[in-house]
Amino acid sequence: MSDERRYVFCVVSLADGPESYRTVGLDGTDAYLVCDGDLGALVQPQDTAFESTEKADVQRLLVDHLAIVDEIGEAFGTPLPFRFNTVFEGGDDAVRAWLRESRDELATQLDRLAGHWEYRVEVIWADDRPAEDETDYRLNELEAILEDAPPGKRFLVEKQYEQRVSELARERKAAEQDALESRVEPHAKAVKALGEQSVQLGGGREDGEVVARISALATESGAEGIGDELDEVATEEGVEVRYTGPWPPYTHVAEGVLE
Repeated sequence: MSDERRYVFCVVSLADGPESYRTVGLDGTDAYLVCDGDLGALVQPQDTAFESTEKADVQRLLVDHLAIVDEIGEAFGTPLPFRFNTVFEGGDDAVRAWLRESRDELATQLDRLAGHWEYRVEVIWADDRPAEDETDYRLNELEAILEDAPPGKRFLVEKQYEQRVSELARERKAAEQDALESRVEPHAKAVKALGEQSVQLGGGREDGEVVARISALATESGAEGIGDELDEVATEEGVEVRYTGPWPPYTHVAEGVLE
């Protein structure tokens, strides 16, 4: 069976957890630990990567993947989580060899992340949030020009007006992002700005506009401090805060370690 492939969920330290572990993997497949020394990788046999044209099928598998890695985190402590749909060439022997070859990097990452989890924050401006554009001098100036502008000139001024509105929106979002990071940083080991992510933890939202998004690596006590800061942010009129976690630290594993 050494020529089979293995779907890999995560890597864990065996120092504070059981020496063996089995659970139900994706699509009911048996998942188990492949161990080398004090490191283990949770895997399941998987000849090919999961492929589907149905978004609901992919979402179901992704949610199941996240839940399985969460389960392992409860049993072993903070894991090094692989991204969804990671498949290794070769069977258990190949995974075991990779653990051995990557031992130093994996151990360093596990030590760095031990006791820390990922928390994600989104700041959302509600659709009915009070506008701030009326205080901008340039917009007021363009509005005054539009009142008496002839048709030929009106088109150009309207374009300038739209550009200024977009510019102000970018500036406000950047300021919101900077302010959020500054609030969270004292309570976290690391903070990363997030764009649109391939791994969406905790679902999404359809109403309002997300103007700031971060991932924080924090302990349980640090997460409480972050929550206190966010309570203050949420008191602003027309502002909502989405705070999710704890999650395995998908965003905070050093680049290249799990490749």
